[in-house]
Amino acid sequence: MFELIGLIFGGASRLGQYWLDLRDKQKEREHEAVMFDLQVKLQDQRLSAEKDMRQMDAGAKRDEAELDALVTALQTQAQEAGKAGGWVLKLSASVRPVVSYWLLFIYTASKVAALYLALNAGASLAEAVRASYTEFDGTLLASIISYYFVNRGLIR
Repeated sequence: MFELIGLIFGGASRLGQYWLDLRDKQKEREHEAVMFDLQVKLQDQRLSAEKDMRQMDAGAKRDEAELDALVTALQTQAQEAGKAGGWVLKLSASVRPVVSYWLLFIYTASKVAALYLALNAGASLAEAVRASYTEFDGTLLASIISYYFVNRGLIR
C-alpha cells in the first residue's frame, strides 16, 4: 500500500514539476517575444530618427548652398557695379529711396483726395479724418516705423 501511495505521490510530484517547468518555459518565450517586439520598435525609432537627421542635414546643406549662392551673386553684382563706374553705384543706391518716396507720394495723394471728397460731401473734418484713417493705415504706419527704427537698431 505504501508503495502505491509513494508511486502516486512520486508521479504527481514529477508531473507537477514537469508542469511547472513547462509554465516557466512558456513565460520565458512570452517574455522573449515581448522583448523582441520592443527591440523591433526601438530599432524602428532609431531608423526614423536617423532618417529625420539625414533630412535635416540635407535641408541645412541646401540652405547653406542657397546662402552661398546669394552671397556670391551679391559680391559679383558689387564687383560689376564697381567696375562700371561711380555713377552706376549712385544710380543703384538711389532706386530704393526713389521708389519709396514715389509710393509715399501716391499714398499721401490718395489720402488727401479721400479727405477732399469727404469734406465736399458734407462731412465734418473729424468725420472725414476718421473715415480715411483705417486699420490698414495703422498697420502700415506701424510696419514702416518698426522697419526703419526698431529693426535697424537691432541690425547695427
